[in-house]
Amino acid sequence: MPGSAAITDPEKAAAAEKVVAQMTRIRKHMADEFRAGVTNGRVVEIAGANHYLFQTNEAEVVGDMLAFLRNLKR
Repeated sequence: MPGSAAITDPEKAAAAEKVVAQMTRIRKHMADEFRAGVTNGRVVEIAGANHYLFQTNEAEVVGDMLAFLRNLKR
């Protein structure tokens, strides 16, 4: 995970890799379900962003939010 400390123990590293792989599958499934279920929905993925992407990637988030709001039907 970006920003995490390196894991030097091989068993812990293998366990961490399994968790990361599972979370990757879950995120993909959630995005696919959203795409399939929300007409005109859009999934925005920001590589390397963390949970606080509204802080670390503020310009991108604000830009996408404004674009979304501009396209709302009135």
